[in-house]
Amino acid sequence: MGARHFLIVPADSGEFAIHPRTIRVNTTGTAVVVTDNGAGGETAISYNVTQGDYIILRAKRINATGTTAQLIGSF
Repeated sequence: MGARHFLIVPADSGEFAIHPRTIRVNTTGTAVVVTDNGAGGETAISYNVTQGDYIILRAKRINATGTTAQLIGSF
C-alpha cells in the first residue's frame, strides 16, 4: 500500500490528481484554497493558518499566489 499523504505544491491552475480529504498545516502562514462551487466554476478562499491546524474540505487546488504556508494533503 502506498503513502496516504503528500506534500502540496501550490499552483495557480489545474487540480490535484487526488483531492485530499484533509490538509494539515506544516508551517504557519496563509493558504489559498480552491474548491468547486457547484455551478461549474471554482471558489478561492484565503485562510490564515497556524502550524498543526487542519483544513477539512475537499480542495481541488492550493493557489501558489497568496499561499505562504507549507501544507500536507491526506486521503
